[in-house]
Amino acid sequence: MFSEWTHDLDEEIEKYFKKPIEYIQDEFLTTNGFRKKTVVVLNEILNKNVDMVIASTASGFRDHYLKQYKATKKSFITKLQQIILPLLMNFYQRVVFILRIMIYRNLMQINLVWD
Repeated sequence: MFSEWTHDLDEEIEKYFKKPIEYIQDEFLTTNGFRKKTVVVLNEILNKNVDMVIASTASGFRDHYLKQYKATKKSFITKLQQIILPLLMNFYQRVVFILRIMIYRNLMQINLVWD
């Protein structure tokens, strides 16, 4: 149903190299070498020039993958900063506010708050 605009990067790597990802990873001593080799798959996905969702581990979007994003999708980082960061800050502020209320109520129950 969503396959034309969603991509699991690991699955796409397996399709591209026609073998399980574990076998590809075993060819390298470090994940850095693995990412250097597999960045071509990410490049192909990004060059489709359509809106999409790409699933991968957080550590996968460092170094080579992030460089590829910046090279092909210049607005990616800007959109991340403009959309996601304010949402996270709003969420954080709400959690802090709720925790303060809960702490205050607990202190009131044990009579530790003075007026």
